[in-house]
Amino acid sequence: MSLWWTTGEPRTGMERLQERSLDAADAEIRRWQEAAEACCDALAEADADLTAAQPEPSRLFWRRRRARRRWTAELARYEERVRAARVTYEPYAEKVADRCRAYEQDELEVFLKRRSELVARFEKWCEARRTDSRLAGKRRWRIVTTDNVRRVAVGGKSDAYAVAARDIMLTPEAHAAIAKETGADPARWWTWLCDTVENRRALEAALRTVRTAITETSRALADAGHPNAVFRPGDTTLEPTVTGWTVTFNWAGMKQPSVPGPPAATKEVYGRYVGAPFGHLPSDALLTVNGKLAKQRTAYPGNDYLRHRRRWYETGPDEYTRWELDAKLTCHDLSEYRTRYEIPVPQLLPSKTYVPYIEGVAAVMSAGFRGLTRRRSP
Repeated sequence: MSLWWTTGEPRTGMERLQERSLDAADAEIRRWQEAAEACCDALAEADADLTAAQPEPSRLFWRRRRARRRWTAELARYEERVRAARVTYEPYAEKVADRCRAYEQDELEVFLKRRSELVARFEKWCEARRTDSRLAGKRRWRIVTTDNVRRVAVGGKSDAYAVAARDIMLTPEAHAAIAKETGADPARWWTWLCDTVENRRALEAALRTVRTAITETSRALADAGHPNAVFRPGDTTLEPTVTGWTVTFNWAGMKQPSVPGPPAATKEVYGRYVGAPFGHLPSDALLTVNGKLAKQRTAYPGNDYLRHRRRWYETGPDEYTRWELDAKLTCHDLSEYRTRYEIPVPQLLPSKTYVPYIEGVAAVMSAGFRGLTRRRSP
């Protein structure tokens, strides 16, 4: 039985009290309230009488038998009183439940309408970036030189990502093609393309810098006989041990740029927007003696005793650096629990912001790995 409490504080000790604010006349609310109070009083009185009639332990058989009979009679009386209270309150409960269903239906319609508006705004934001990327990836741009000025023209087989540079101008035909396909200012699109190309070049350079530091440090430590290597104990039931070195990164003074995301209101639908390393800087790593990187993560082996145990996972330098440096802005659909949209961070930031940042991250990580070879053996 559900007891609806419309005003004031619900009574303590009663289970399944449902609180709801509804638009209703004062007299109607008063009738609901009085019916709920009368039902609560009847149930509380029946419960008190049943508790008082609970038999006390006795060594005498005839006393125990009489107590059981009294308890059985009192239990039947209690059930009858509860049924009577329910029958009396049921009409009022049905009225409140009907009103709540109508109220919730109105709330649902408002929510669905707002959700559809937010989804439309989000899709518009995504489509603008998809259009930019599709147009940039088309092999339809070629370089022409007139009056010692290099220009990008429509046609040919060149890749726009490969030829973009700030000293190149767009021809009027290229302006028209961009405006037609993107509906945006060609100058804005060209600036975005140049920033994207410079950011991607800086990212690839950063990946090479960190990978080179990892491989050269691993080779130097192997040639030196693995000095200062430490056994890292794991869960013996899952992974016995990992041998290697802890790599510490010094992020003092390093600030992360703010990544522009979709319209703020769409977070009601798609939740948080995440993407490494934005939102967190790479954490300390463990370089193993075989030249791989290891991290501890929660394992779910399907055994309740071993559940949530930690184990080591190893990955190669390529996968490790790509994970730590190649960031994507990821939007998760809260209702469907799936990734709705991903966009690489190099496409979201101007090169004057992204390039020094990614170069600084690569320098700190490279120094952390190379610092292992400068440690003195005990």
